Amino acid sequence: MTSQAPGGVVVRQEAFASTPADLLVLALDAEQTLRVELALESDQEGTELSADEEERTLWATGTLGNALQHATAVQILESDGTVEFAADGVSAQIHEVTRLVLLVDQTTDYARDPQKGWRGADPAHTARRHLAGAARTGHADLRSQHLTHLTERTSRVDLQGIDSSAEVLALPLDQRLERVAEGEEDPSLERLLFSYGRYLLLSSSREGGLPANLQGLWNDSNSPAWSSDYHSNINLQMAYWPAEISAIPETHEALIGWLIASRESLRRATRNAFGPVRGWTARTSQSPWGGNAWEWNTVASAWYATHVIEHWDHGRDEDFAREIAWPFVDEVCQFWEDRLIEGEEGTLLAPDGWSPEHGPREDGVMHDQQIVRELFEGAATLAEAVGADEIRRDELRAVAENIAGEKIGSWGQLQEWQEDRDDPADLHRHTSHLFSLFPGSHITPATPELQRAAKVSLLARCGLPPTDDGTDQPADSPVPEDFESHVSGDSRRSWTWPWRAALFARLGDGDAAHAMVRGLLRYSTLPNLWATHPPFQMDGNFGITAAIGEMLVHSHERTADGQVLVRLLPALPSAWAPAGSVSGLRARGGLEVSVSWQDGTVTDWSVEAATPGAVGSAVVVVDGQETPIEVAPAS
Repeated sequence: MTSQAPGGVVVRQEAFASTPADLLVLALDAEQTLRVELALESDQEGTELSADEEERTLWATGTLGNALQHATAVQILESDGTVEFAADGVSAQIHEVTRLVLLVDQTTDYARDPQKGWRGADPAHTARRHLAGAARTGHADLRSQHLTHLTERTSRVDLQGIDSSAEVLALPLDQRLERVAEGEEDPSLERLLFSYGRYLLLSSSREGGLPANLQGLWNDSNSPAWSSDYHSNINLQMAYWPAEISAIPETHEALIGWLIASRESLRRATRNAFGPVRGWTARTSQSPWGGNAWEWNTVASAWYATHVIEHWDHGRDEDFAREIAWPFVDEVCQFWEDRLIEGEEGTLLAPDGWSPEHGPREDGVMHDQQIVRELFEGAATLAEAVGADEIRRDELRAVAENIAGEKIGSWGQLQEWQEDRDDPADLHRHTSHLFSLFPGSHITPATPELQRAAKVSLLARCGLPPTDDGTDQPADSPVPEDFESHVSGDSRRSWTWPWRAALFARLGDGDAAHAMVRGLLRYSTLPNLWATHPPFQMDGNFGITAAIGEMLVHSHERTADGQVLVRLLPALPSAWAPAGSVSGLRARGGLEVSVSWQDGTVTDWSVEAATPGAVGSAVVVVDGQETPIEVAPAS
């Protein structure tokens, strides 16, 4: 970034957060000499500020109210000026400088390990180790290593299409967003939104660390909205929707590892609330230490377990399936086996459920029914993959088959509750009763009645309820132009747009899905492309990446003999149809998918093994035609 310092001096600034070095690197190059002052401040009570002149480092260290120790260090790595530490012992001045490189490390003694009391190494010691390693590496190699590490991951997927005009591409982002808000097209910005979501998840969710929370990794407040927590009723799950389809599966480890670390705390809390049950579940708000708060979101454990199943299904790693996925999923199933109650005609109901954040708590809420069924169906498949006892496999299948299913209501809608009381004028932000459409896998082209009912419900939430006489059901008609403007009120939330985009994509309605992408840009995106709720909330950025992936590839269906069915361009919007390509998307079964198109028709495609455990065969749907394929093992 180029800017001007006081006096009109042109300054080029660069900043990057290096995962290999585990710290921030700040570089400054000026056309004329400058005087730079360095100092640290802290809003945390009891923080001690100090300076180490020999190491050319400023420090801020202390202990938070929860006994968590923290340390911040700023080290001068390179400077062509004169460095002078002030008499106050907590600041420094650099005179006559044109080149300056700073290393910045911020760390705590948090460890993702309850056996160690969630505490690890002394943060100041950790910071010194990071600084010493980075100093030995030097700025040029730090930058090179950072780019190599990040580019290997970001370059796995390449999405191309018709570009915006050169004049539009030359505009700053805020002006491009203003154009879109006024109804103008900017296809390059839509593809940038896809790539940005991948970058943000890669940057805020790494192996061994904590999962991305509501603000990702970018919380800037000591009193953030919702405590910058982990929300288990959609937000945390949405953050990881792009992990598999957009080929960054390693980001999922942070979520799965944190859940494993939290299980003992969750088991205790669950038994305290629900009595002598096996397994565990969670409340809506969760902390890094396994803590729970606010409303019980009883179905949270089942939804989390589906992420573990999805991670396995997209990678087909035998060791992960046997050592991590199966024990995790089986324990969650045990909770639900102890929890489910018998309904009419012997069907099973999830008791005392909630359709977040909507309506009363009662038995058989459709959101819970669908997620629990998805859990047991996936668990049965996983049990077979790991060679679990046949009796156990039969038990899982029996539960899945006996879960009470969806109901279609009086105005053609998919019911949100067992009782038919949905309001067609309800614009609630959640679409919880459509889980089986996405991210679930039960509502597919093989269930056309349920697909149509889901679309009626979805359109109503988007401001297009059916007419009173039923003669013009929106589910049977193309959505209107400027469809995103019909979405109003409570439905205009950063994370509602991506979920609805993915839902429309699963329905095969590319233009409606595209309208939701545009809606996020028009109404819920800040000038830096962060999604805003308000305040800013990263789940919208993560979710829209997954939704765009779903517009291009589906892999949630199975053929009659159980093979993975991959649909190419299932919801390609008219605006993207003239020409485009995508390479590197991941499909279930451990597959990698690439496809090119012209005038809405597939011109080239490939489906290959992405992992050593990939399936050996699949069925690919190309322009509506099913093509069986053999999949060569990954090299």
